[in-house]
Amino acid sequence: MTDEKTLIASNVPSDVVGVITACQEWHAHRIAQLKSLADAPEHTQLVIECGDKRVELDGEVRVGFIAGIQCALELLEKFPLTVTKPSKEFIEGCEAWIDTLEIGDCPYASNTEEAAQWVAGWNFENEEV
Repeated sequence: MTDEKTLIASNVPSDVVGVITACQEWHAHRIAQLKSLADAPEHTQLVIECGDKRVELDGEVRVGFIAGIQCALELLEKFPLTVTKPSKEFIEGCEAWIDTLEIGDCPYASNTEEAAQWVAGWNFENEEV
């Protein structure tokens, strides 16, 4: 099961795309930092500093710390949101069905990328929740 969401760029305001891009860059930087810690050679000294406290990680504490980082990477490595440009087929499908304005009229086979884009491309702002 994946929690990843895909937004179609043509249906997302550019300022939202900018925020998402900034979040993706921030996330990538943090993941790179975690990977560098997880991949640190054994002879590299690992130290946690917080305010005036300093803790050197060695022995079993270091092993547990690295294991925790590896678990975090497994859970968080992939950013859960992507923004993609719409495919040619998606655009053509939207144009072909624009008059009916029914989400159930998706012109694509179910469980295909185009069908997912069709559903993701709908704007529900005017519908009551």
